[in-house]
Amino acid sequence: MSGLEEKAPAPSSTEEEVVVEGVDPAHLLTLLAASRGRIFRESS
Repeated sequence: MSGLEEKAPAPSSTEEEVVVEGVDPAHLLTLLAASRGRIFRESS
């Protein structure tokens, strides 16, 4: 069990880094704008 627990966080963090690097900057900006728009809408 401890072996699986140790392996789980490492691959997931690596996958996140790979996904972020693989995504186009323009797409990231679009996601940021969309998330910011949602936050502003919820706040107001």
